[in-house]
Amino acid sequence: MHDWEHQQQLEEQQQLQALPAYCDYLASVCRKALNAPDPEGIIMGVSGIKHHVVADKLVSYTKRINVIDFQGRHYKITVEAL
Repeated sequence: MHDWEHQQQLEEQQQLQALPAYCDYLASVCRKALNAPDPEGIIMGVSGIKHHVVADKLVSYTKRINVIDFQGRHYKITVEAL
């Protein structure tokens, strides 16, 4: 890879990072829908929204919601900016 190609990639990444990511909003919408009454009775529990934190620092916009079904099986729903 040439230096100018590398520089162009860095500039494109910086432009993308400057755009707002809506992971918080989308995770909130998903959680609200999961907490709505479930006529099938499959969803038994929904966690709060978990943030991607390492050593007390937010390292990405990724959000996670854990769900438990009526059989006790656990699921992880992830909202991640691509």
